[in-house]
Amino acid sequence: MFESTASTGKLFIVFFSIAAVAYVVVLGGISHGQLLYGVPTYEDDYRTLAYSLGNIPIIACRPIAFYTSFLMGSFGATFTYLCAQVMAVATIALSFTLVACYLEVKRLYWPSVLVALVSAVSVESLADYSRYLAGLFGLYSSVLGLTALICFVRAFRADRPQKFLMPAIVLTVLGLLCKEEFFGPIICFCLWSSLPVFGEKNRHLARITAISLICVCAAILAFEKFILHSPFLGSGVAYSISWSPASILGAYWSYLTNCPGTKIAAAANISAILFSIVMCGRQTTIRVTAIAALSLLIMAPFSLIPQHFLEIYTFEWTSLQCASLLVLCCIDKTKLRHQTQTSVKTPLSVQALLCVFLLALIPAIIFVTNPLRVAKFAWHDKRGAFNSKVIAWLSAHRNELNKHKLVAVTGLPLGSPWYGNDGAFLKNKLGLNCSWLVVTPKNSDLYKAQLACAALKCGSIEVKAIDAAALESGVPEAVSVVPELMGRGIPLIHVKEDGTVDFKSNLAEDMNDAKI
Repeated sequence: MFESTASTGKLFIVFFSIAAVAYVVVLGGISHGQLLYGVPTYEDDYRTLAYSLGNIPIIACRPIAFYTSFLMGSFGATFTYLCAQVMAVATIALSFTLVACYLEVKRLYWPSVLVALVSAVSVESLADYSRYLAGLFGLYSSVLGLTALICFVRAFRADRPQKFLMPAIVLTVLGLLCKEEFFGPIICFCLWSSLPVFGEKNRHLARITAISLICVCAAILAFEKFILHSPFLGSGVAYSISWSPASILGAYWSYLTNCPGTKIAAAANISAILFSIVMCGRQTTIRVTAIAALSLLIMAPFSLIPQHFLEIYTFEWTSLQCASLLVLCCIDKTKLRHQTQTSVKTPLSVQALLCVFLLALIPAIIFVTNPLRVAKFAWHDKRGAFNSKVIAWLSAHRNELNKHKLVAVTGLPLGSPWYGNDGAFLKNKLGLNCSWLVVTPKNSDLYKAQLACAALKCGSIEVKAIDAAALESGVPEAVSVVPELMGRGIPLIHVKEDGTVDFKSNLAEDMNDAKI
């Protein structure tokens, strides 16, 4: 047992330490994941690593997230991926600290702590955070939002709430300036805490705080949507909002059941509620139910954008679901005596059986979730090997490529340094100042994806489609039918499936030689 009446900071350190060890053992050891990594593999990675003070406007949507990403990216890819993993482990630790504080856990029951933390670490989407920076903004929001919730719990119960209230409000606003999913749950938590029956001691303060946050958050969101025309608030195709009940329920179901890890997290949440009903007091049951509602509220914004379903988002609420198993630390001895029909001192046999059962769950959870986690690492390894060869070639030929204003590129799959971005990574990180014309078949996944994102012309990169049948005559001949390339002495980069590169320094000369 661990006396959790210690400070919140000590609780966080305990949870973070255990989660970090579990993370390294499960992901790095059992799943053989490469945790120290430095090769970008997807368009979000290239965009994040390319941020510079020159291409981030002073007034922008999610400004705190953009500037934080710039700060991390300036130290290189390996540092950025490592920071993402540290923040992911911190998110788990903060979720557990929040639940322990909210449930007023007096002692930590180690079997429940271990199985809950292993469940949180075993959620398969966590593997993506070591290789994929699309979830970085969500991590900022999660860390700030969960810390704000911990401060609100302390403020609404403290005799001198000012010590915790102002930091909580500041953290909430900063979290909103990173990403939007936590402001709704935080406001709902404040409203819940203001209720006469279920609320906290400082109900009036909670009510005033909720109203203040509604006004501040509404003003920020309105500014981003109507003034800045944020693509994240329903203005973009991928972020188009659907209010259909069937669509919302379908999204919830998909997020809750899309892989074994999310099913385990949902089962943990449901089990915690049922256990609290049987073995805990009424107040604990209400609070565990509130935690479940909080996790569903975090999920709510994602349920409204069915065109933008990403498995990586599941990590933002699964940690909280798994943390609800800390309710096992809140057993009511009176109920336990009644349920086991024994004295308070004899249910040691019941506790021993519970301990064995919980510890037996740990290897089972890891075993069930491991196949998808291994598959994720293998997919990222393959993409990383491809991109590392391409980046190495571009770096080695920087001087030659910079002699040209325009360079043609063919053979690209999804996820290359040219995919889904404006060329800032190629310019800011690799020092390539030329413009790029990506030539790809009309039926390719690359062209379809760029077309769907309205990114056929973005920054220094333009994507042109050609007839797939034209490729039968050979790459230089096929590319020559593109009007921008006719008769011009520009170089051609052809990227092969294994990431190696064929280079034609002068496409026009190659075509003339072919005709002769």
